[in-house]
Amino acid sequence: MGENLHSHAEDLERIEKNDFWSKTKIKLILPLVEGRKVLDVGCGTGLLSKKLVDKGFDVLAIDLDSKAVEIAIKKGVNAFVTNIHDLQETEEFDCIILGDVL
Repeated sequence: MGENLHSHAEDLERIEKNDFWSKTKIKLILPLVEGRKVLDVGCGTGLLSKKLVDKGFDVLAIDLDSKAVEIAIKKGVNAFVTNIHDLQETEEFDCIILGDVL
């Protein structure tokens, strides 16, 4: 994120486990994920990514918010600060998730 922008990652982490949209998004997305290798673009604090990891998926998560990525990493998610245009990934993914990005 730009230097002048404030990260709301800690606020999001505090509410996301009980937040209607966070819970609904996970319920909607999880059954649609196919394959093993998943790219989670705009992973935020990694709630969805962590659920995927716990279900046995190989997840790479990216976000522009460095604080959010820091929180995702603490959850055990393989996460990096970058955007999809700058991603230097040579691997192929079975599924790419852009929850809350568009």
